[in-house]
Amino acid sequence: MVNGKTSNGFKFSIDENRLQDIRVVDAIATLDTTDDEIKRISSLTTLRKVMLGKDSDRLLDYIHDKHGDEDLIPTKEVMDTLTEIIKIVGEKSKEIKNS
Repeated sequence: MVNGKTSNGFKFSIDENRLQDIRVVDAIATLDTTDDEIKRISSLTTLRKVMLGKDSDRLLDYIHDKHGDEDLIPTKEVMDTLTEIIKIVGEKSKEIKNS
C-alpha cells in the first residue's frame, strides 16, 4: 500500500497493484504526451477511478465539503489533487524500489 496526504489535507491509500493496471499506464502516458485539455481531464478521471477505487468518490466529497455552502466540486482542484497524488505515489514507489 502507498499511503500519503496531499497539501490540501486529503489522505489516501493506494494498493500498489492498481498502479500496474493498463488503464493507469495509458492515462499517465496521455498526460505526459498531450496538451489537449479534454484528453487530460479524461485521463485524470480514469486515474481517479482506477487508482483510488472506492476512495474515488471520497476525494470528490472531500473537495466538495471544503467549499461549504457552495454546491460544487471545482475541476481544477480535483485535477491538482490528483496530480499531487500521482507525484507522491511516484516518489514513494521509487523509495520502495530503492530500499
